[in-house]
Amino acid sequence: MIKLIGLLANRSTEPVLAVPYLVCRADETDAVIAAVNGTPARAQPHAGLVLAWPPTGAECEATEAALAPYVSALYRTREVLHWDELGAPTADAIVLAYLVRRRADLSSAAFEAHYRERHAPLARVHHPGIARYVQNYLARGDATRSIDAISELWFRSERDARTRFYRDEESVRAIGEDVRRFIDLRGGSAFAARPRPA
Repeated sequence: MIKLIGLLANRSTEPVLAVPYLVCRADETDAVIAAVNGTPARAQPHAGLVLAWPPTGAECEATEAALAPYVSALYRTREVLHWDELGAPTADAIVLAYLVRRRADLSSAAFEAHYRERHAPLARVHHPGIARYVQNYLARGDATRSIDAISELWFRSERDARTRFYRDEESVRAIGEDVRRFIDLRGGSAFAARPRPA
């Protein structure tokens, strides 16, 4: 099944879709990610994201057309759910969305294999606060794309994201070493967003 991920162009936009979907609005600044990284907070690069699951090809195309006025970028992805202890996101939940670009010396297949088979198990050990971990892979073979995957790191609360992102100092080292093996750290971006209240 295709999963659509749209980057919202405006925080006040309110897309309404005919397929299952979830809207998450970005905070004004990246204070949560900055706290994790120990860096100053800056304006967020995106206004939020829309996650949509059209069940058929025709509904996918209709959903893309419906989202077009609301998004600055829209991606067709293949969703890989590694674990879910969150269930339906509550109003307190927060998602850290990472737009990831692979290292130039890696093929799409090698990048995905490392991300799925090596990095996800490390994340399970070293990121204790992640309640749901999803990797979304863009279709292979598109030389014009600026990213290769979008990861969703869901936390039950902002407090969990700030205080339980890493297990300990060893986790910071282990994750840092691993991401340098397969991710282009100069490309991509990250932002924090919250599910829209029902």
